[in-house]
Amino acid sequence: MNDALRAQLAAIVGASGIGANDVVQPADIAQLRAVLGACSVAGVAAAHAGSGAGGDATVLIGDERLDAIRVEAAALLLHAGAGCTWAAVRKKAAAKKLAVSGLSTTRSDRVGESIALGELARRSVAGVDLLTGAGALISAGGRTLKDVVGYDVAGLAIGSGTRLGLVMGVTLRLEPAAAGTPAQPGAGPWRGDGGLDVAAAFSSLSMPDQAMSPTSD
Repeated sequence: MNDALRAQLAAIVGASGIGANDVVQPADIAQLRAVLGACSVAGVAAAHAGSGAGGDATVLIGDERLDAIRVEAAALLLHAGAGCTWAAVRKKAAAKKLAVSGLSTTRSDRVGESIALGELARRSVAGVDLLTGAGALISAGGRTLKDVVGYDVAGLAIGSGTRLGLVMGVTLRLEPAAAGTPAQPGAGPWRGDGGLDVAAAFSSLSMPDQAMSPTSD
């Protein structure tokens, strides 16, 4: 990363958002979009820090500072950055007398890790924001399960590790706290699906900032 680009990215994420080894740490999805846009204009490739796509010409992006939470009470949706803790998510929802629908006990403290490890049931997840190894930001999902058309990328992300990309944000379905929908186990580790061509699923979504759902900030 050259000095000019580093200064430009620092202006977006703040000086504290440039971490060790020049890993860029956006604080929210809006900052992430701005970082990807700056990299595109500069002609520099961007990739998530766990992708192994490093090199002098690549800007690496991490998710540790993505801890913003936004509640849309009327729509019964909550958007959380991948770095959010479940304690913070539950507290934010409870403040509106709401709870995440069907949320089971998770071993992971952070939302993004829980998605990657398959700890959430599909009904709990309305959408995901994925940063692919190619540096494309894909927002996939829908406000209801019936809204999902084509490949269920949000469902695929549950338990996928980093195979599809790094989970940067999650949109969760809410319900009144008094509803008490029983907790449902997650899908567990993703083992692939012989009937699904993942490359084809992403072939039309390879452009940065491809929006498919209400998960954007």
